[in-house]
Amino acid sequence: GGDSPSWAPSSPHHGPGRGGPSVRMALHVGVLHYSPSLEPFPLLADPAGYEPNTLDINDSPESYAWWLKLLDDQVPTVVEKAIASEGGGQLARRRAMAFGHSLSAHLQKLRAEPGAYGQLGLAELFEMREECLREFGFNDVYRLDKERENTAALSVLPDLLVELDRMPTAAARLQTLIEGCLASNIFDWGARECVKLYHDGTILDIYRTAREHHVKRPWAIDHFDALAERMLG
Repeated sequence: GGDSPSWAPSSPHHGPGRGGPSVRMALHVGVLHYSPSLEPFPLLADPAGYEPNTLDINDSPESYAWWLKLLDDQVPTVVEKAIASEGGGQLARRRAMAFGHSLSAHLQKLRAEPGAYGQLGLAELFEMREECLREFGFNDVYRLDKERENTAALSVLPDLLVELDRMPTAAARLQTLIEGCLASNIFDWGARECVKLYHDGTILDIYRTAREHHVKRPWAIDHFDALAERMLG
């Protein structure tokens, strides 16, 4: 069942820059145990020691509360997307509502017991939501959004390529491409300004706004100059 949280910490994991061992979360949502199916990115210098999170939000009560509230506020929207992804119907609605109750229960536990699931980064928070969705049979609640946005993105791709071709240097073009990747992730994870723009503007507007206002250097981890030197000489 998915009505009560049932996560347990995994074995200690040594994350870089953490000052010692820390406990990563192992997801146990209801009766379903999380078994990662993805392979590490093959070009990582140290896959075993790679830490995808730039901060442990347990160290910042303000950030911790903000992200939990964001996820909680998004539950009704994700529930509706889950229903739509299955074509509607009472069965899909019941499963989606059960997902919402399950995720809300986890978030409530995290509010009441900060650190209950071990070291908590943003990646774990969003994986928690995905695991709750999978438990109730929703493999891709954003399928319809992806189809719509892919169509919209392809329609503006020629204009974006023209913009890139007009960049004065190869380094400027490379930085713009990386900023675009970061901007896409910010929108994908639900930055409020980007979500608002999603309803008011085009997909190219979203991309440009996120790039101009949310991903300017210096980044939290910024090795762009070394990357540009390696790629461009």
